[in-house]
Amino acid sequence: MRSATAYEVVRLVGALYLIGLGLITLWRSRTRSAPVANGRLGPVTLRSAWTANVLNPKAAAVYLTLAPQFLSRDAIGLPGLLALAAVHVTLTAVWLTVSTGVLRLVTANSRGSALTRSVSAIGGTVLVALGIRTLIQGRV
Repeated sequence: MRSATAYEVVRLVGALYLIGLGLITLWRSRTRSAPVANGRLGPVTLRSAWTANVLNPKAAAVYLTLAPQFLSRDAIGLPGLLALAAVHVTLTAVWLTVSTGVLRLVTANSRGSALTRSVSAIGGTVLVALGIRTLIQGRV
């Protein structure tokens, strides 16, 4: 019963976080230029990435339900799950590094353009919609 309450709290906080992030993105999309400082995209801090992941109950669900299926009966336990998590973190880091490089190349000439503002507006709208959907789904 306690885990159900904890899940509900994380779900609500995560939904509110998505809505807030979407509203900020929508607000920034209304300006003529993208949030760029000194030729660099706005900062994505470790804290914001950590917060987004912690407030995502599906991330915990993956490690608690899906990950053990990839381990043998002998390997189930903390060491096995940590090894599997290390592989996941490594693959994610490689993927994010490559995709960030590609996105920097693509966006180098499009900062502040109508296309950039449109993509930001669509992204903000999607974040708000997902946050509202998360709020509604918990009440059904």
